[in-house]
Amino acid sequence: MQIETHYGGIVDLTAEQCVEFSQGILGFPTVLRFAITKVDDTSGFYEMHALDEPHVAFLLMRPFDAYPMYEFSLGEEEKAQLEIAQPSEVDVFVIVTCAARVEEFTINLLAPIVWNKHKRRASQIVLHDAAYTTKHPLFPHLPRDTSSLWGGSDHVGAYAQET
Repeated sequence: MQIETHYGGIVDLTAEQCVEFSQGILGFPTVLRFAITKVDDTSGFYEMHALDEPHVAFLLMRPFDAYPMYEFSLGEEEKAQLEIAQPSEVDVFVIVTCAARVEEFTINLLAPIVWNKHKRRASQIVLHDAAYTTKHPLFPHLPRDTSSLWGGSDHVGAYAQET
């Protein structure tokens, strides 16, 4: 199967890249089948594309790359729903929200996407009683004026508008 990604153009998918949600992503309750592909080999970003709705896609990353101390526990119901037998079967992603300025990019730590990579089942889990929010800064230590770091503010804005 092939899909057209935002960053990588047309990509040949393997079965291992496809995932099915028992319930849709928040705001997209009927979109259940997705493919997860790497944006590139160095950035740590992934694209999650709906297989049945070509205009639905999300930018993802592993939360531990930005917040190494990020942690949460899965309940028995979530483990059963995802058919998780061992922690090694799990991969965790969070949705990245892009903004006009890179220092304003955020990640949703309150509702991670938990993926059983062996069974290819996933769920967006809303963490109750957690200190996380839907808008944690992706780059919390980035200076407010990044124009000198990124070659000018036009470059940063152009990148954000592409996502």
